[in-house]
Amino acid sequence: MNPSQQNQDREQTLSELAAQIRRQQLAGVACMILEAVEPVAMLASQVALFAQPFAPNSGWQRYLGALGDEQSWHSLRRMVDQPEC
Repeated sequence: MNPSQQNQDREQTLSELAAQIRRQQLAGVACMILEAVEPVAMLASQVALFAQPFAPNSGWQRYLGALGDEQSWHSLRRMVDQPEC
């Protein structure tokens, strides 16, 4: 998979996660958590990568993979933030 395809897949996965958060009416809580995580987004991305093996064959593994870099946390916050916060 080439880098542009990986970026598209990551953005799609983050968009789906943001939609799930809004659908469950958790956007306000998610915004607070993502805002608190923002200063340590690099550490949070490493935790997400570390947690991947503990979520085999589940939908969470895809989300954890998508959150495996610092920029993804910022993107998710922006996506969740748009409609509600």
